[in-house]
Amino acid sequence: MRKSAQSIRWLLAWLGCGVILVLTLTILLPPSVYSDGGTTPTPTLRKMADPQSWMNPPPPGNTQADQGAYTYWMHCMVCHGNLGQGLALFRSYYPKQDQDCASPKCHGGPHPGAGFSFPDAPAIIGPNTLTQFKTAADLYAFISTRMPYQTPGILSSEEYWGLVAYLLRQHQVLPAHIQLDASDAGLVPINPNSTPAFSAPAIVAIALLMLVLFVSLLLVLQRRRAGAGGSATEKNR
Repeated sequence: MRKSAQSIRWLLAWLGCGVILVLTLTILLPPSVYSDGGTTPTPTLRKMADPQSWMNPPPPGNTQADQGAYTYWMHCMVCHGNLGQGLALFRSYYPKQDQDCASPKCHGGPHPGAGFSFPDAPAIIGPNTLTQFKTAADLYAFISTRMPYQTPGILSSEEYWGLVAYLLRQHQVLPAHIQLDASDAGLVPINPNSTPAFSAPAIVAIALLMLVLFVSLLLVLQRRRAGAGGSATEKNR
C-alpha cells in the first residue's frame, strides 16, 4: 500500500510539474512565438488605380515629420509602399508584367545600369511592425546605417531624423512639440503599450527554476511525513 501511495504521489507530482511548465510558457511567451497571429493578407492583383494618390509627393509642411514624409516618398516608398505596407502588397499596384521584382534584368540580375538585388521589403507601418526597435534612437541607429538598402547612409542626419519622426507619427507615438535628435530619441518608445517579451533562454530558465522549486517542495514534504511516521512508530513502541 505504501509503495502504491508513493507511486501515486510521484505521478501527481510530475503531472503538476507539467502543468506548471505549460502555464509558464503560455504566460511568458509572446503570441508570435506560438501562434502566427492570423493569416497574412494575400495581395490583390489589380491595375494601377489612381496612381496620383502615391506618385505625387506629399504636401509640404514645416514639422520634422512633414519633412520625413517627403524623404520617405522620395527614398523609401518604392520598396516599403506608399502606406508602409511592404513590397508584397505594394507591388500589387504595379502593372501585372512588372509585379515580379525578382525577375531577370529587374532585381533578379543581371542588373541593367544601377540595378541591385534586394530581399522583400517588410511592412513598417501598421500593426506588429517595427517591433524589433524599442526607442526612436534604436530605429535611427538602424536606418541611418542600413537604409536605403542600395546605398546605406547616403542621407543626411536631418533626413534620417525626419524619417524616424514620420514613422513615429504614422504609428501615433510621436510626442507633441518634440524635435527628435540624439539627446531625446532614447526616451521615446516606439511600442509603449506592448508587453515586454522574454527571451527564449530566460523563459526556459524560469520554467526550469519553477520545476526545481516544485520538486524540492515535494521532497521536503515527503521527508517531513516520513519523519513524522517514524516518530509515531517509535512512540507506539
